[in-house]
Amino acid sequence: PAEFEGSISTQTMSMMLQVHAEAIARAIELESDVAAPESVSALTALFITTLGDNYVFPALEDVLESLQDLRQEPDVRTFDVVRAANIVVRLLQVHFQQTIVPFVGNGNYIYRDIVAEKNQLMSRVELNLNLIMNKFVGACKQWIGGLLGKQRKGDFRPAEDDFTAFEAGTQPCRQCTEFLRRVEQGCRQNLGPENQERVLAEVGSALHAMLMEHLRKFVVSVAGGLVLAKDVSRYREAIGAFGIAALSDKFAVLQDISNIFLVQPAALKSLLDEGPLSRLDRATLQAFVQMREDSRSSGLAKQFGA
Repeated sequence: PAEFEGSISTQTMSMMLQVHAEAIARAIELESDVAAPESVSALTALFITTLGDNYVFPALEDVLESLQDLRQEPDVRTFDVVRAANIVVRLLQVHFQQTIVPFVGNGNYIYRDIVAEKNQLMSRVELNLNLIMNKFVGACKQWIGGLLGKQRKGDFRPAEDDFTAFEAGTQPCRQCTEFLRRVEQGCRQNLGPENQERVLAEVGSALHAMLMEHLRKFVVSVAGGLVLAKDVSRYREAIGAFGIAALSDKFAVLQDISNIFLVQPAALKSLLDEGPLSRLDRATLQAFVQMREDSRSSGLAKQFGA
């Protein structure tokens, strides 16, 4: 679809606020000074209920439903709705202070009732937005896992003259990194700094954990080591755009791990014992070493207990 059904529009919200402000002005004009605050309260309660139940929450539920179908790529337009909902909440708060409070005053029971209704709506919106972002991250993990599941056994054992593989890397990697860029751009355009970092950190950490398992499932030839290193470089570049130092550090180590498949057998011990890899669990390193195509013929399997 071109957009989510019932998607939130800040233009529509501005129109609704204008209508509510005009209704309040009319009530003030018609009612006595004593009765006016009660009328403003009733109009505001109706407005808050209508805004939530007939407009905002149906749109948020539509987004949540779209994230249930794990066969589809998570739609980064999810963040458009998150941004719009946050704007709605801010507009409501400004409208409350500028349009409602002057007519109902502070500290009385009418004011307290309106504040309670407004805050309840804002809390529900925040709860739903958190749920949406959690669902989106979960859907991203599922989608990335599905893309990695398309990796073929021979991807890291290419023909010696397969220059396309050396230059472009593998298809699952290209699809993953393109998806990561869409997620990153969607976050930058629609989320505040704190939520940007939250979503990107969770997606990036999940990818790293998956790759640590994924890349030790495949036998890697000498030529395939170049392909694998190219893939890792692409993942590292995509994650680097997230701008999260801890993630960049993790993927730098993953790049070092890819070197396990590039160095000559005689240089492997030095790579594992003296550089950044020396800080990793030995069993993890052994699992990668044993996936070298020459691990047995070169004696590496015996040397490293793989």
